[in-house]
Amino acid sequence: MPKAVGSNSTPASDGQPDDFTALFELTANAAFRLIDRMISARLERQKLNEPYNPALIRNQLWPELFERIDDIVSTVYADHGLNLPEPGNGRPTSQYFHMVRHKLGASRDQFEAGSLLPWIEMKIRRDAERVSATLEAGTSDTISLRDQIISQKAREGISPADLSQAFNLRRSAIDRIIARLTDEPTVTKRSA
Repeated sequence: MPKAVGSNSTPASDGQPDDFTALFELTANAAFRLIDRMISARLERQKLNEPYNPALIRNQLWPELFERIDDIVSTVYADHGLNLPEPGNGRPTSQYFHMVRHKLGASRDQFEAGSLLPWIEMKIRRDAERVSATLEAGTSDTISLRDQIISQKAREGISPADLSQAFNLRRSAIDRIIARLTDEPTVTKRSA
């Protein structure tokens, strides 16, 4: 019986790489150089277009200025009746600190920093007013809006069965809402 052969293919010579391997290495090297150049160009473009980078400013922390801005934030938010989280847990102080540091640039002049405090206080007050107005507008809950719509549609003549299907509520819940808002108790009739 003939001896078994390990493989039907013939081994490649150890000298020169085949054409496919050489082409792959050339393509891979060219692609690597192209990607490297694209990344370098993008980083350079970002340096030119983005002079304000909070990560860079964070290294140059100015604790006295940060504490003063934190005092302003606490006072303004208390004036508007807003609760602030504990320091370090989502408090907006750092964003205002970074705005002031950006305006200051490389300067660490205390008088210049002090002259920017009224500007940042106005900005904080505007933001606090916006947050306060948003919270006040959010107090009228959506359930009451839904109830008002249900009551209005019932007065327009839409049946409670259709309303219950449209709002994905039980018909008895629709009947209670209509009775509560129109002061007219409705009689629920079962239909087969």
